[in-house]
Amino acid sequence: MTRKVLSKLALFFPQSLIAEYRRDFGEDSTEKLINIFGGTTLNVPSHKEIETATRDIIIYETLERSRDSAESRRLGAVLGKQHELSRHKIRAIYNSMRKRIRQNERQAAREKKVSQHQRTRKNNPIRKHKKWGM
Repeated sequence: MTRKVLSKLALFFPQSLIAEYRRDFGEDSTEKLINIFGGTTLNVPSHKEIETATRDIIIYETLERSRDSAESRRLGAVLGKQHELSRHKIRAIYNSMRKRIRQNERQAAREKKVSQHQRTRKNNPIRKHKKWGM
């Protein structure tokens, strides 16, 4: 795309961030963004959401590495002081993160299973037979 085309795109789509993105990151990056993510809604988390997620990951990973309940309690107390959170809140964050990680692992396994299934369906000669109307 040329510079002229990108500037006109910004006029055609005033609700988008094309003009700002072009100004901040350049023509090549803007073209790449449009080619890769065109028509897709992008959700960019706020700084607050990123900070909270980072904190939650640190809490989860720290407690996950503890070897026993005494160490877990000690680490929980240190994390509570560091992040100004109660022990109850630290535990709730840990449990929430554990649940989210398990859900993500299950979803990834389902997606892998589906992609393997689709590959075998494409190569199945029975699916191509006209007699069965498939």
